[in-house]
Amino acid sequence: MGYVLLQAVAVVSEGLECFGGAGYLEDTGIPHLLRDTQVLPIWEGTTNILSLDALRAISKSQGQCLRAYHEDVTQRVSAMDDNEDLKHSAIFVKQAASDIVSFAEHNMEKLELAAREFSYSLARVYIGMYI
Repeated sequence: MGYVLLQAVAVVSEGLECFGGAGYLEDTGIPHLLRDTQVLPIWEGTTNILSLDALRAISKSQGQCLRAYHEDVTQRVSAMDDNEDLKHSAIFVKQAASDIVSFAEHNMEKLELAAREFSYSLARVYIGMYI
């Protein structure tokens, strides 16, 4: 697919040049086409790709990696249960981890639409263990 997208950019760019200076005028609509084709190859940036990779790992492991994530978070945060200053934060982080797992289990068909936000949530909870 990447080659097709790059080819589209080359074709539209060549078309723009065929019109000479007029091809660069906004009135022709050609610059708009060029901008539209250029956005396609960069649409899925690094965070989008990593988010989709996280979903693939969850799917491929049939949710085992997500359960391992939850277990790891819960175990690490449980060490804070005895500390009165951190107890409230520990409860919050554990609940957030449980909410993420629950969301994933009940919304697998919708998860790809929220892949980036879902991955950020995983990261925020993990970071929350150390703050």
